[in-house]
Amino acid sequence: MFILVLALICALIVAVFALQNAAPVTIHFAWLTAGVPLVIVILVSTLVGAFIVLLLAIWREFRLKKRRKTKDGEQAIFAAQSSGSCPMNPAPGPGEAGPGADQETP
Repeated sequence: MFILVLALICALIVAVFALQNAAPVTIHFAWLTAGVPLVIVILVSTLVGAFIVLLLAIWREFRLKKRRKTKDGEQAIFAAQSSGSCPMNPAPGPGEAGPGADQETP
């Protein structure tokens, strides 16, 4: 709730600032030149910044989910190995030699 109130306050500050700066300005971007009101420049810049933050938050969330899945998978393998029923190292069946069976005993 605190973050929502803080976001609304910031949005209000940006809106008031943008509306008070409505004079036309010349924008130069690469080879393009345009005359637009400063309010448009401020609002578009704010929206682009918010969009970039949103993309970074989504990327971070996917990365954390992937890390969590990997960690859960490793814990499941460790638990299976600890209990002796690991599918990665199946126990030898009847008539099969286990690990180290080809070595001679002293």
